[in-house]
Amino acid sequence: GTATVMMYSIGLVLMAKERSESRLQHLAGHDVLTGTGNRRAILERFEFELQRARAAQYSLAVAMIDIDHFKRINDVHGHLAGDEVLCHCVRQLQQRLREGDSLGRYGGEEFLLLLPRTEGEGDLAALNGLREAMARNPARFAGLEIELCFSVGLWCGVPGEDDTPARLIAQADAALYLAKAGGRNAVRLAA
Repeated sequence: GTATVMMYSIGLVLMAKERSESRLQHLAGHDVLTGTGNRRAILERFEFELQRARAAQYSLAVAMIDIDHFKRINDVHGHLAGDEVLCHCVRQLQQRLREGDSLGRYGGEEFLLLLPRTEGEGDLAALNGLREAMARNPARFAGLEIELCFSVGLWCGVPGEDDTPARLIAQADAALYLAKAGGRNAVRLAA
């Protein structure tokens, strides 16, 4: 009778609540536009990967990726086109990453990519491969092809005791600045 119906509807309410909470958790860790990890999520991941690499003494690569001339894309084609370019960029990257790699949107058109267990030369080759793939695959928006390329600052090595996410990001950022200053569409290794 009534009690059964009550129990059933309470069950449904609880299920819906659980589903919306796991959805909120997903949203809390994800960039709403591109669906990749957001800044908070990628920084948490970074902390974890850093500790793991330090403990096991293996190499970690930290790449700051910045879409070149993004403001110009927005100005010329509008913000919806800019949004599509960001999503396209994430799709292109995700298709080419390995199982243990982590990607997150760090800021406007900046992405942070973590590649555990790689060597310096391999990292450079991998990121140049990603960069070239991006240049070969324009984004499409409203019947237009929008060409895009990106610049990368790369730090890699076995993290030491003093290496914090903030410190390694600062080094990757400095290398990114050099890639931009050197004419963009390039990968530069942190000193």
